[in-house]
Amino acid sequence: MDSASAPAGLPTRLIVVIVICMMVAATSMHLYTSMLDVIAQEFGTSTRAVGWIPTATTFGFVGGVMFLAPLGDVFDKRRLILFQSSALALTLALMAMANALWMLVLGSFIVGMSASTSQHLVSVTAQLTPSARRGSAMGTVLSGMLLGILCGRLLGGLISGALGWRAGFVFGALLVAAVLPFMLRMLPSARGSSQLSYARLLGSLVDLMRRYPVVNRSSRVQGLLGVCYGGFWATLAPMLAADHHLGTAAAGLFGIPGAAGVLIAAPVGRWVDRSGPAPAVLAGSLLVLAGYIAFAFGPWMIAALVIGVMMLDFGIRTSLVANQTFLIGIEPEARARVNMLLMLHTFAGNGVGAFLASQAFAGWGWLGVVTVGVVSATAAALLHLRWRAGMVAPG
Repeated sequence: MDSASAPAGLPTRLIVVIVICMMVAATSMHLYTSMLDVIAQEFGTSTRAVGWIPTATTFGFVGGVMFLAPLGDVFDKRRLILFQSSALALTLALMAMANALWMLVLGSFIVGMSASTSQHLVSVTAQLTPSARRGSAMGTVLSGMLLGILCGRLLGGLISGALGWRAGFVFGALLVAAVLPFMLRMLPSARGSSQLSYARLLGSLVDLMRRYPVVNRSSRVQGLLGVCYGGFWATLAPMLAADHHLGTAAAGLFGIPGAAGVLIAAPVGRWVDRSGPAPAVLAGSLLVLAGYIAFAFGPWMIAALVIGVMMLDFGIRTSLVANQTFLIGIEPEARARVNMLLMLHTFAGNGVGAFLASQAFAGWGWLGVVTVGVVSATAAALLHLRWRAGMVAPG
């Protein structure tokens, strides 16, 4: 099935396949979020040093989004998805045998690049869905990513707590390998429509941002919210160990309230279909800020962390669904590249947030992490208020 023969709406079977693929990609990226403390203990290293693992994963994802995702405008996205998923399974298996921290950091970078296949899945969804229902479809597909994040953090913490962190990577490799045959059989072909060479494809990004300033502006807002998201999850496990004397299993359990966004992704998509993206982006930014205000009480109350992580996830997903649904419909022939620009800012923000929060935690404790998040969320809300009048579809 290609774009020329796409039905009026995505069939249920195809939606299920895409959601599962999104779950697997997200799970592989977040398996070791709750294993960082155990990894640091085994290699005898510091919280600051082990913070390079999630940072490398995020920047690997950014590299995949930047250099691999645009290929979806030219090549068959199905083939790209299968190739990157195979590389993902192999890398996770090799990471289970790592005997030095630098190996895990390198492997994390490759995992991030391979897991960027999720962006091809987003483009497939947009390509095969009518514009009037695109928000709802995007929200449903992004729910798969949220479930994957939940599974990754929860299972990573539980498996590493019971069997060690190496078993967590083995599980990830087996999970991707088990899904590959279903991808091969059921994913449809979705050919790109651009005739540009790879060099011209990348070079066209500057032209896209010049012709559509809203792409650049919305991406910056989402990037600032990404700083909040990456910063919290990179420092949660060390904070729980230092302030509450809890292990990796407890950090993994935070994935349950942390996946609260799965409950609202599809409703937000329908809201965007009806009312446009601007109100949802503002609501998301304010929810993230409220989440960090709750985090400030985290060293004394676990309940504050639970409430805060729910608001954080609600906010991030609300803003992402709104921005992604709007931007990916701006120019049909450049969906992959426009989505790439948005996700490049988002996950670069995650990486910067992981780095800044890890440094802040090492120097000033949890108060430093909260400060990073409050500043970033406030900046996102103010910039959106300044630019939201421009969030209209090109004439």
